[in-house]
Formats: sequence, structure tokens, C-alpha cells
Amino acid sequence: MERTTIQSHIPYPMEKQWEIKENQERLGSLRFYEQYDLIVSAFAELRQEQHIIAKCNYLCCSSCGSYGIGEQASKMSRKRFDKLGGSIYFHRQGYNRFMEDGSLMIQFDGSMECEGHSLKGSDGTTIYHQPTEALGSKMLAKLVIAKLVSKGFKVSWTGNTNRCIEIIPFGINDYGSKVGHPTFLEGGFVTEAEQVLAQ
Repeated sequence: MERTTIQSHIPYPMEKQWEIKENQERLGSLRFYEQYDLIVSAFAELRQEQHIIAKCNYLCCSSCGSYGIGEQASKMSRKRFDKLGGSIYFHRQGYNRFMEDGSLMIQFDGSMECEGHSLKGSDGTTIYHQPTEALGSKMLAKLVIAKLVSKGFKVSWTGNTNRCIEIIPFGINDYGSKVGHPTFLEGGFVTEAEQVLAQ
């Protein structure tokens, strides 16, 4: 199966803009625990379309999450590992925060260097083998952003591959109060993520 690609520019075509606006309007009426299903759906679609490891509510923290994904990749056969596009996940602490205030930090890695697929060089240094079909971290970030935006989420990312992708709170919290910026629905709120997609 070929990987799904994203458009290299924004704004999206008019019909796509209307679809995103409708999704944003729907998202704004949902409580955060209801929005969570859309995030799980986005991760499942990315897993299938891009051949990546995609984990939701995975382990306790970023250190354990990164280690766990590295372990999973290490145990793959070389053939399967070479088809791996990368990995995305958010941990249990992030999940708990999302349920409280609607913000979520997503970790990603588009190179997938791991100990299980490495060799020792003649000088004793470790030579990491990257999957031959690795997407690269910037491309993977763009794919994740595009998928989340299509679901109606507003996303922020600086373009720095060492920084997480962040879902910006928008919806209804547990107290029944609306959270989010009103210009979400007016197309006037441009995030760093959208600027990166435009590059």
C-alpha cells in the first residue's frame, strides 16, 4: 500500500476548508473525553496509511514511552523495520492532562534509530540503521498535523523536530464551560503548524 501524501500548501481547497470548518464546529460542542475518540481515530488512520507505530495513552511518561517504542521497533524483523515510517505517541500523563484541559503534547520520530537495528563500527562507535522507508521527522510531523486539522483540531508546532506537536484546547471542559479561541471558526487563527505546512 502506498503512503498517503499531503498537499504542500495551505489554505486547503475550498471544499476541504468547509469540511474542516464543519468539523471544528462539531468539535467545539464536544467534551474533551468525546474528542478523545477522534484522536484515537486519527492515530489509527495514520498507522494504516503511513506504516508507523502510533500509540495512545502509552505508558507513564515520555522517557518510558520512547524506550517502549524503541523496544518494539528493535524486536521487528529487518524487513518489517525497513518499511516503518516512524512513530507517534502520547503518554498517560498527557492523556490525563487532555481530559482536564483539552491540551495534548504528541511525541514523534521520523527516523526510528534504535539499538535493535544497529552495528558496532570498527572504531567501536554505534552505527544506527534507519528504516529504508523512514519518512523523516519533519514530513511525519506535517502528516500528523494535516490529519488532526482534518478532524477539526487546532494544532501548534514550531517546526523544530525536537519539540512536540501540541493540540490547542477547544471544546467543553468537565465543568460545562467552553474553552478555546472564537477565531477558530472564523479562519483567523493561524498557528505555527499551519505556517510549517505552507512551506
